[in-house]
Amino acid sequence: MISLVDEHRQWFKSKVGTALTETSRDIAFCAHGILQQNLFVVEDALEDPRFANNPLITGGSPVRFYAGWPLRTPDGHVLGMLCVNDHVPRQLSNEQRQALRVLSHQVMCQIEMRRLAAERERSVTESRRLHSETEDAHAAMLGILEDQTLQSRQLELVLSSTAEGIYGTDLQGRCTFMNRAAADLLGCKEEDWLGRNMHELIHHHKSDGSPYPQLECPIVRALQSGDVCHVNTEIFFRKDETSFAVDYSSHPVCDGGVITGAVITFSNITERKKLEDDLPHV
Repeated sequence: MISLVDEHRQWFKSKVGTALTETSRDIAFCAHGILQQNLFVVEDALEDPRFANNPLITGGSPVRFYAGWPLRTPDGHVLGMLCVNDHVPRQLSNEQRQALRVLSHQVMCQIEMRRLAAERERSVTESRRLHSETEDAHAAMLGILEDQTLQSRQLELVLSSTAEGIYGTDLQGRCTFMNRAAADLLGCKEEDWLGRNMHELIHHHKSDGSPYPQLECPIVRALQSGDVCHVNTEIFFRKDETSFAVDYSSHPVCDGGVITGAVITFSNITERKKLEDDLPHV
């Protein structure tokens, strides 16, 4: 569930597996979660004195397990939680904890981009109204330009606030933008790779050392088909040609129903892979 929390209640903007649409904040697990800096987990609510008498626990369909990551804006304000729950006690693996963190960042990026789009739409509507009421077209155009500059700064703030690397490509796979985290993970400067083919720069070989043809690349195929892809078994190369294990997703960008490019998010999972390799195989 994606929950939003205000002074009196929590309500769900997106949910799977529950009929609930909202609850009082007084009984909400999320009211506790938004006070945390990171992941908030209740493995067994019946064993937790904070929740043992909660009607969500004692009702006909009791919640026994809860885990959530705060949805925090770039300026530090918490809107709610990205959370999961179950009717039986559970424990999360390290991979599941990491997944909740990454998904919470992606949810906040989507929320911020939608907010900026709504602000832009309101700005355009207001500018049109001003243009129809006044003969000063120059002043109206100046207002639009100032608004676009503000939105560009806000979007840049969103992109720079996440630890995940994010870059965009056009239909030919050429880099159109890159956030600070991506540049740091790849050991490069954004301006060095703008306009260059990202597959040739960071995805040219497989983890076994064999060449990686572009036509076999999931990112390239997803760009052509318009599908979303997610891969966590490959490597990316830095500018100095060292490599690291990577978890990445590619999402198509459409304009009027036509694919114009893609946005790729990725993170370095080298340490996670080492931990997994060190685990005993049963």
